[in-house]
Formats: sequence, structure tokens, C-alpha cells
Amino acid sequence: MLYMTDLTFPSRSSLEDMDGNKLLSQQDLGLAINSVESRLTSHVSSNPTLNFITYIPKRSMSPLYIESPSSSPSFMLPKWGGVYIYNVERNDSKPSIHIETSKVMEVFLSQLKLLLGIQEESKLDYIKYVEHSGIRLWEKEFLFRLRGMENLLLSRLTLQSLAHLLYKISNIVITDEIGEEVLKSVACFKEGSSKFSSGLIEDGFRDSKCAFKSSEKAFFDPSLLALLYFPEDQKYAIYIPLFLPVGFPVLLSLLTILKFWKSSNSETT
Repeated sequence: MLYMTDLTFPSRSSLEDMDGNKLLSQQDLGLAINSVESRLTSHVSSNPTLNFITYIPKRSMSPLYIESPSSSPSFMLPKWGGVYIYNVERNDSKPSIHIETSKVMEVFLSQLKLLLGIQEESKLDYIKYVEHSGIRLWEKEFLFRLRGMENLLLSRLTLQSLAHLLYKISNIVITDEIGEEVLKSVACFKEGSSKFSSGLIEDGFRDSKCAFKSSEKAFFDPSLLALLYFPEDQKYAIYIPLFLPVGFPVLLSLLTILKFWKSSNSETT
């Protein structure tokens, strides 16, 4: 959590609408995040993280909204997180501000669903929706199905790329470890596809993760990466500068010996 940290908005992006509200240009939202990006970096884990920021603007800048048809007080950055602008009354002179966490978390939950790929359901007038603050079962299954299909597709493309390398690089060597990972990826791919077709969403998702991890492990094996950086056609470019200084004197010596041999033969005849 960060306190007493301001978001830097370019002055040219500050506008004002007819109601006296401050508006921010959408093009400058990414620049505002740069001022706090370095302080949000976590040293606990190197895994990707999502950031959610509640920004309370100064009273002179409140109410603050994003320049859009709906004048929303929140925005998202793909694969980064979301920001919610918590506006306070301009004429409020209280030294402390009480934040309604339920209001803030409602926005963050909606942003989290969109960042994870869970689509918001379309509201219909003739259907009564039951309020639910968490992730519904069908939303969870939708996410598993979506990510599972992505894993299966990526694992298939990775194995196809590996097969293409076998035909392209003649001296490539597939070790037993790589072969086992390839067979494991293919088996998990078949199991995942079958379980998705049978409606076993969570089991199919686990198999899709297995297929993706095994295909990536096989493709990025260190023995294969060495061949990718130094293929067969580049070995000559690597070894010629090394052997040329040694081979050139040897070649001159052979030419000298050949001339001497010819001259000696001509004298004897």
C-alpha cells in the first residue's frame, strides 16, 4: 500500500466540462501510472501481478473524471491493473476522509473480472438478477474453458514449431528427456480435449496446463537453444576466423613444397 503518493498528470490533459468537473485525457492515463510504477514493484515474487489503485485527488481537482462519453472515474490498463478515482466534495473541509471500501471494491471486482477475461453479463429488462459480489460458478467455468483452449492451442503450435525445427536443422538431437516431455504434452492434449468435450471443465483445464508446460519445457530445452543460436550454416562463419591464421601458413608451405618437387623433377629429367 502506498500513501502520500501523487499521480503525475500533464497539465495539458486537464480540461473542464460545463458542470465544473475536471476531465483527464485518455491518451495521458498511461503517463500518470509511470510516477508510481517503480514503487509498485514487488520483490517477493517474479510472477506477474495486478495492481489496483485508489486515487484521492486534491479538493481543488475534485471531482475528477476520465474524458469519455460516460465520464467514468475509473480506468484499466491491460495486464497491469486498474485505477479508481475516489472523488470528495470540493467544499468538504474535514481533515480526514472516510473511504467507502464497499464502493471501491465493487469497482475493483468488476475490473478484475475484465482483466481475467470474464465477460460481464448483459442486463435484460425481463430477467431479475440476483446480486452476487464474488465470481459465479459459470464465470469460473467460462474462464477455465477460455484459458484451457488457449493452453491447448499454444501447446499445439509449440509442438508444430519443434517438428519444423527437426526438418530444418539436420544435426538436431532429441534427447530422451525432450522426447518424454513431447509424449507427455501430446497425452495431456488428448486428455484435455476429451474432458472439455465431456463437460469436465476443471479437469480439462488441468490437463491443458500440463500440455502447455510440457511443450514449453521441450521446446526451450538448453540443448535445442544451443542449436538455435549456432545452426549448421553458421559454424563456418564461427570457425573460419579461428583456423584461417593457422591454415594460411600451412597452405603457403604446401605450395612451396609443390614448387620444389616440380623443380626437382624437371632437373632429374
